[in-house]
Amino acid sequence: VLNGHDHTYARGHVPVKSPDINQEGNFKTLYVTSVSGPKQYKVDREQMKNYEVDGYKNDKIGEQTQFFQVISVANDQLIYSAYTTLGTLYDKAIITKDFSTGKKTISNEIK
Repeated sequence: VLNGHDHTYARGHVPVKSPDINQEGNFKTLYVTSVSGPKQYKVDREQMKNYEVDGYKNDKIGEQTQFFQVISVANDQLIYSAYTTLGTLYDKAIITKDFSTGKKTISNEIK
């Protein structure tokens, strides 16, 4: 889910919760909110904790910075990269899908 309305940057995911699947990185949905305009807010870290009750895991947050995203797809991978307006790589995640099982894993390339 990509959302460009928020005034901060956040990337996180909801892991698969199943006793049969405990492999690190398995997930259901990846969420990204980003900002490219001049109106920016500080991240409310306490509010972010409220989402953890529903299983959300925060992978990367940013504030007071504008970003643009590049998404590429090759074979079994979707590569997501976020850059500052000056072109500095800020965040990168790779989603790999096993087409035989339908399972997706995420690799956080920048912490």
